[in-house]
Amino acid sequence: MAQHIALLGDSVFDNDTWARPEPEVLTCLREYLPSDWTASLHARDGSTLVNVGGQTARLPRETTHVVASMGGNDLLTLPMVMPRYTATTVELLAWLTKQAHRFEDLYRRTLAELISLHLDLTVCTIYGAGLPGEKGEYMRVLLSVFDDIIIRVATENAVRVIELRSVCTEPADFTNAIEPSGAGGRKIAHVIAETLGAVRSSRLVVGQLVRAPRLR
Repeated sequence: MAQHIALLGDSVFDNDTWARPEPEVLTCLREYLPSDWTASLHARDGSTLVNVGGQTARLPRETTHVVASMGGNDLLTLPMVMPRYTATTVELLAWLTKQAHRFEDLYRRTLAELISLHLDLTVCTIYGAGLPGEKGEYMRVLLSVFDDIIIRVATENAVRVIELRSVCTEPADFTNAIEPSGAGGRKIAHVIAETLGAVRSSRLVVGQLVRAPRLR
């Protein structure tokens, strides 16, 4: 039976600008898929959660699987609005809690739109920003709060999750702090094909969460 994968979201999938001259995620994914599988790109660089629902309007009729990487652009302004100084730890946690609640509300609404399509649905965590040194570590800790929301909300709704933090792990996977390179995009394409069963998988599936295998 023919299968069709539709990619929704942001520049994690729509990375042609950042991957050149290497192929982007869609081209790599099509290379991995067997002859009875096809794929299309509906993600758009710069999209936030409120934009993703609109990307479903042009899904091909033959679509059987939807994979969405979303939410990263909603967090881009966090470093700019984060309070530089707080009198107490509680004040900082209160600010972070407010941001987390806002993100969760948006994510739940967008996920509900995708679930309403009644297609095989997979979402992705937000990978750790490709920033070096302490700044990168701080950002990865901050992102973990929002990735926890993605995993929790998806799991509550029995939606499969690809853990991109265990896929894009090297500096070469990024062209800058947040955009996937050709190498990173190829990794992303391969884990999508594995996760959906289009190619033989070496990944570990824990519940609905897909992680990279542990090396022995």
